[in-house]
Amino acid sequence: MSSIDYFILFSILLITLFVGLYAGRNIKNIKSFAIGAQKYGFFAVFATLSASYIGGGYTFGISEKVFQFGIVSAFCLFGFSIQQILVSQFIVPRISSYRHAISAGDIMENFYGKWGRILTGFTGALVCMGITGAQVSATGYVFQLFIGIDQATGILIGCGIVLIYAVFGGIKAVVATDILQFCILIIAIPLAFLYGYLYVGNLDNLIHSIPSTHLSFPGTLSWIEIISLSLSLLLGEALVPPYIQRLFIGKNTKVTRRSILASGIMSIPFFLLAGGIGLIALSIQPDLNPHMSLPFVVNTVLPVGLRGFAIAGIICVIMSSADSFLNASAISIVHDIIKPLKKNKLSSKNELSLTRLATLIIGVGAIAFALCIKSVLDILLYSYMFWAPIILIPFVFGLFGRKISLKQLLCTSVAGSLSVIIWNIFFKNTDIDGLIIGVFFNFIVFAYFLFANVQREKIL
Repeated sequence: MSSIDYFILFSILLITLFVGLYAGRNIKNIKSFAIGAQKYGFFAVFATLSASYIGGGYTFGISEKVFQFGIVSAFCLFGFSIQQILVSQFIVPRISSYRHAISAGDIMENFYGKWGRILTGFTGALVCMGITGAQVSATGYVFQLFIGIDQATGILIGCGIVLIYAVFGGIKAVVATDILQFCILIIAIPLAFLYGYLYVGNLDNLIHSIPSTHLSFPGTLSWIEIISLSLSLLLGEALVPPYIQRLFIGKNTKVTRRSILASGIMSIPFFLLAGGIGLIALSIQPDLNPHMSLPFVVNTVLPVGLRGFAIAGIICVIMSSADSFLNASAISIVHDIIKPLKKNKLSSKNELSLTRLATLIIGVGAIAFALCIKSVLDILLYSYMFWAPIILIPFVFGLFGRKISLKQLLCTSVAGSLSVIIWNIFFKNTDIDGLIIGVFFNFIVFAYFLFANVQREKIL
């Protein structure tokens, strides 16, 4: 990197920090920390939601997987796009009556009481820790390649950048920086693809320099693997805590619905561009470490100045997801676990202080998670197992007025989580992801209890 690139990179990072701290000033209570004033318009909700999911996992991860397995991996991410579209059409109208809530636990408490809220908070904290780990892991790759420091140090630096403004500014800082980061990354990723394509020469050169299986279906994957990965991405991040928070921050339901729909549609070409960068990296250097596909293309094909901007964009990609999940995890721990368990009522000041402390704790946990599991997309898939097989089915059915008893909820949670664990121990070498098995068993047990309750009511 040239001195110009360094200047551009660190200038953008400093601007991001300033924007976050300035926007997040005057946070006085947990509601302001969690969802702000609930007055955000279309672009703000669209940008913060898009920036939250287009993180290290969906950029580094998909470039890595396309490099390894072909363009079919990019199409698997359409499962997430479909999920966003479905949420905009069916979930947002149902959740509008819960605008007083600030977390997923608040909503679950309406269905299952205090312990339903605590269970949601516990699983929400775990999934947020894992997904944050994916983002800080990606930060390590960036700093290792461009700055020349070791991955562990890069992870510590990357997470530290986010923690500074996320701890003090809450959702106000997160949304403000997400808007800035979205504007940068939506230029940086297409820019890297365009220059990479020009570097390769033309489409014929690209096609003839990579294995033919990388452009075919099902390519090097089986159809079962494709379906499994698509379903995992559809279910894994469905209605996770930070996305539920985004459903509360818009000024009305119409704005929220349009924002989520637009974000889901926009994700389709974005995922294809990120996957295309993986093909370009394979074309230029077939023996490259797949983890480095995206950074390699940026470092190789972009000129001075644009390279620094793109690197800043890559870091912004990571920061925009990390800050959202850090914020949501802190809310899960304090608002949904500590607060309902505490005998004496928490003052507003103490709740806010504990939430900030929880942000730091989750940040440390995310770093440990990132150092243990190396693949960014794999970190995401592991994290998903803490949410969808336990909370997703009861949460969605509750929104549609269908619920079971608390004891039955705990049984469905055990069925979902145990089936994931058993599957991953004894059948981990199969092409079916344990997440899907967990959601399936959770749904079966939930449906059984629901049907049994209906029959019992008929008899009575």
